[in-house]
Amino acid sequence: MSNSFDDQSATSGATDPTARQAQHHLDNLLGRIPGYKGYRDKEDRRDADRAIRDQLAGGLDTAAQRVERVARDLANRRQLSKVSMVDEWVQSLRLLANRTRTASYGYGGLFGDRDVDAKALDQLHQFDEALLADLQRLEDPIQALEAAIVADGDLGAAVRAGLDVTRDLASKFDSRGSVVSSGDPEPQQRMRELLESARQVSPSAAWDLDAGDAVSIT
Repeated sequence: MSNSFDDQSATSGATDPTARQAQHHLDNLLGRIPGYKGYRDKEDRRDADRAIRDQLAGGLDTAAQRVERVARDLANRRQLSKVSMVDEWVQSLRLLANRTRTASYGYGGLFGDRDVDAKALDQLHQFDEALLADLQRLEDPIQALEAAIVADGDLGAAVRAGLDVTRDLASKFDSRGSVVSSGDPEPQQRMRELLESARQVSPSAAWDLDAGDAVSIT
């Protein structure tokens, strides 16, 4: 039975395998966020915090909309046993988007009058990079989910992978919130554990587009 995903491509563009280039792309992404100047200057900290959280919330909303389309398509096809599985991922993405958008940290910690530990400021930059990397990591399980519904394949693997990335995002955001609230850095071992997944991200082919390149929107 045909569905709304039959005309979509299940393949993605080539990716650059080098970690250095991936890091360069992540730095560029941070630099492209309106209002994001980092946390070194106290006057810029609230603007930077709001800018990254708005960016994350918007990306999570977009991801949730794509996954929700799959759930809606399954419902239209009366495959109700699969809807709840996919909807769990939708709700997880929606919940995290709302938490990211509405988080409030008061006027202590990062936003207080005391000097903030330089390690904490460096960690916040690392968290922001890692959170954007995890947004990129959502693309693979979403594409896998869209391809699986076209081919009547296994949706479960894509959903599980997507939930894993979403949980990684939530863990990083929680720890980032702890640093913002306290102004103190996380233990280095904890940082290594949290940031390990972000190092596995591959940059999207879209980052390597030049002026005049043709793009197909499916």
